[in-house]
Amino acid sequence: MGYRLLAADVDGTLAPMGASVSETTVRWISQAFRQGKTVTLATGRLPAAAERFRRLLPGPAPLILGNGAVLMDSSTGKILYERLFNPPDALAAMEWGQSRGRSMLVWTREGLFLQRPGDWVREYTRRSPIPPRPLESLSRAAAQGVYKVLVLGDPTDMERAMEEALTQPPAPLNAFTSDACILELVPAGVDKGAGLEAAANLLGIPLSETIAVGDGFNDLPMILRAGLGCAMANAPEAVQRQARLIVPSCRHDGVAWLIRHRLLEP
Repeated sequence: MGYRLLAADVDGTLAPMGASVSETTVRWISQAFRQGKTVTLATGRLPAAAERFRRLLPGPAPLILGNGAVLMDSSTGKILYERLFNPPDALAAMEWGQSRGRSMLVWTREGLFLQRPGDWVREYTRRSPIPPRPLESLSRAAAQGVYKVLVLGDPTDMERAMEEALTQPPAPLNAFTSDACILELVPAGVDKGAGLEAAANLLGIPLSETIAVGDGFNDLPMILRAGLGCAMANAPEAVQRQARLIVPSCRHDGVAWLIRHRLLEP
């Protein structure tokens, strides 16, 4: 079967956390576009935080951002699609989150907002190119348009909170851990699998002709929905078990290997 679209997670997949994408991977991405294929990114980052990765793509592609909440044209930066919480649901999610975690971050159309700074958010904000501002009013943030709520705390507490959010949600939402100490709350129906399907539809490509690759639990929806779902060798075993193919780790240019041996195969 010929594949036409590859969607790759960023952190831990395209490159190690905080590292630059290797020249080898950049070269194979360019080769894919020259041969009429499309490579896109599927990341939890929102538009402002994904800018440096957008420039990696030499041609137009619908970027899957915010874990599927936003599709953005990689060439123009134009928002093609977005899904936000309804304001009452955003308020309920934030009120629930602040009671379950030690800290909380909220991404809105206006940027990144932080409630109760501390050790739990230091690493996240260090990686983000967008400095957080104080979250002074939950209702004001809800009115801005909320993409996602990040609840931070002890990994055991976050696992328990995720189970509660999925079984007794405070509002229509989806919940998953993007890191052991980070629980993400997004609008119901938002995940990378839905984002992959929306991107493929925009390009007129059936899901059977798509490849998805990632290293985290938030990547599973697209790994399971793609024509060929792949996990990185550095992914947790539980993620690898649900993938059809395991590719080399991000430190060994696994995405470049996947482009060369699957996306561009005859």
